[in-house]
Amino acid sequence: QDTFVAAWRGLATFRADAAVMTWLHRIGVNEALIRIRRPRRDAETLRDSAQDPGPGPAELSENAELGRFLANRLRGLPPEQRIPLVLRDVAGFSNREVAVVLDLSLTAVKSRVHRARLWLVDEVAAWDAGRVPSA
Repeated sequence: QDTFVAAWRGLATFRADAAVMTWLHRIGVNEALIRIRRPRRDAETLRDSAQDPGPGPAELSENAELGRFLANRLRGLPPEQRIPLVLRDVAGFSNREVAVVLDLSLTAVKSRVHRARLWLVDEVAAWDAGRVPSA
């Protein structure tokens, strides 16, 4: 197909000093050489996807359960820790932006976010060990 498309596009440049079959043959050879030189992305993509099939149903279910657990525990944080943490880690604000929004010092924001993260890390560790029932 590529050979015939290239021939159709180059029809205006065809010189009648050679046979049409010779001209088409040369176009076909050139098209084949182009394909050989072209990187093989399709084969690499297939190989990569076969090696990494992605998360399975059990992992997806566990991730959803962890998400529900974290949301529940996040609601359990005192507002002075929860609000800076949500603005920083969920909304994507910088520490300086959180400080401006909440009218706090930069040090206070960093401290509150840090304490909230530490508490959540402990909660997740306990959940992972099976000591805390999921909510």
